[in-house]
Amino acid sequence: MPDATPVDLLYQDYQELIEKIDVAEISLRETVRVNFSKSLLLAAASYFEERVKSHILDFAGRSQGNNELILEFIRKKAIEFQYHTFFEWKDGKKDGKNANKFFGLFGDDFRQEMVRYVREDSEYANAIREFLHIGNQRNLLVHQNYAQFSLDSTPEEIYASYKVALQFVDSIGSHLARVSADLARRSAPDGS
Repeated sequence: MPDATPVDLLYQDYQELIEKIDVAEISLRETVRVNFSKSLLLAAASYFEERVKSHILDFAGRSQGNNELILEFIRKKAIEFQYHTFFEWKDGKKDGKNANKFFGLFGDDFRQEMVRYVREDSEYANAIREFLHIGNQRNLLVHQNYAQFSLDSTPEEIYASYKVALQFVDSIGSHLARVSADLARRSAPDGS
């Protein structure tokens, strides 16, 4: 598998293991399914956290000429231990979850541009919903007695959500760069 992520590899492990367990071993197959569901969910959420933080630091580095002093300040005061405050993991709106809180952290111009972009791209909006669903499920899992938590999603469903949500996570850096360049052009003295 080209460019396999750790989540892809974990899912492959699950598939290989479940294939080796005799179909008659119903109880064992269910135990494996339940435990891999939880592991896969945590792996996906953890991978997303790492990637989102990396995109922000990469963007900050490019914007500040990779000034290590600024990057360390951003890493220590704005990113580390703050990730779970970037998003509204639960959203009671009837129209679904969104990432507007996250977009707004980069200013009103970025938020407005991304709200417009999401409105025009239903696949991207779905990627955001899947990303937020994984994050919300992760929070429930780790804060509501992991061992007894009943996760309704199968490994197959979690992996499918993960693959959809990757579109959002993988695009964060490019959207930051695009909107930043647009803002710089608009504020240039000759307006070009």
